[in-house]
Amino acid sequence: MNEVKERIIKGWIVYKSDLLKSPDKYRDKNIICFEFGEEYLNTLNMFSGEIDFTKPFEVILHPWPEEITGRAKRFFFTLRDRICKASGDESKEYKEHIYQTCIESLLLRHGDGFKNSISQLNKQELWQATEIMLQWCFEADAYIGDLQTEYYTVKVMVGK
Repeated sequence: MNEVKERIIKGWIVYKSDLLKSPDKYRDKNIICFEFGEEYLNTLNMFSGEIDFTKPFEVILHPWPEEITGRAKRFFFTLRDRICKASGDESKEYKEHIYQTCIESLLLRHGDGFKNSISQLNKQELWQATEIMLQWCFEADAYIGDLQTEYYTVKVMVGK
């Protein structure tokens, strides 16, 4: 398996309006631009409420996994962890209970036989299990606002 390298970039936000007002001020600066689609604005606004953009902060970049299934599995387990955090029980046993209950619930709904691990699920089943976990997040009032971008990416690549 390829080793994932972490790249840390330290900087600050330069707003588009400032850049357009005085482009000469930034002529000799290195600038990275992030373009955000309309579907990400709510997540960006939540993020910006938590970060003081007037001070330097770190952006850590990781390459996307080569295969979407790995990414989808990490998303699934992130949802599970958010449910556990919202419930106040982040023990290993409770996390395993939530995980196994989800897999069992999926199989009971679809009658696809005995599977006890996410690695035994095909892509469609993995997406269905993720949808169950997502519903449980809503029911548990788990904070998942920052996961909206990942949800849409995984849905497009795995869910459909």
